[in-house]
Amino acid sequence: MADAPAGLSFGLDFAVLQAQLGPIMGESIESEHSLPDTCDTVQLTTTGLAYLICETGEVGFAAGPDGLHHWALEDGLLLEWIGPELNPPATAGPATLPGCGDEALTYCRIADGMLATGYLRDAGATNGYQVMLTGASTRLVASLTDLPADYDLYLVDGTGGIVVQSVQEGTTSEIIDQALPTGTYMLYVHVDPAREFDAETPYHLTLSLGAPNQVEAPPSENDPAVGYLVTP
Repeated sequence: MADAPAGLSFGLDFAVLQAQLGPIMGESIESEHSLPDTCDTVQLTTTGLAYLICETGEVGFAAGPDGLHHWALEDGLLLEWIGPELNPPATAGPATLPGCGDEALTYCRIADGMLATGYLRDAGATNGYQVMLTGASTRLVASLTDLPADYDLYLVDGTGGIVVQSVQEGTTSEIIDQALPTGTYMLYVHVDPAREFDAETPYHLTLSLGAPNQVEAPPSENDPAVGYLVTP
């Protein structure tokens, strides 16, 4: 960690962000300055780099040493994400997003090895689970089991596009097995508006992360009780 020279302070926009992040953002070690041939500005800190993107007005901070962990203020809300994007991707969420320990939550952050219990209580309802991946290549295995009705599972990337989906008929378990680059993703559990749902009976979502060859394999695709989808 670099030492902060005496007498340096954050630029006005960066000071607002630093008031939210505190020690995460550290202290300034240089004055805010413009990048060549742009109106973008940056300011190096003891823990990373603060930046202002002129085109979008985005004020953000990228933590060192790799600059992949970001925070930004948007409409007064502090957002957090992992990935190469300087602007918040579609999958960025509040820095205060809770972990999936409360089964009443419909939007939470799920981590490796976690079992999340959830309910879909309305026609067309969707519950969202944010996943942050730091490795250059990570194998993600998500298993949606114990379905009380015909629910589906979707994996979405930072563009908001569907990477892969598991949409088996009936109460067959849904499995996604996907190798992914660094980034912030969303898993969505969804019931089609035209399908029945069970508001009183929970489903279970399990997440396993690891190197491409180090994650325990999901159930066999030959098992008629399991919907299994692998995308290289």
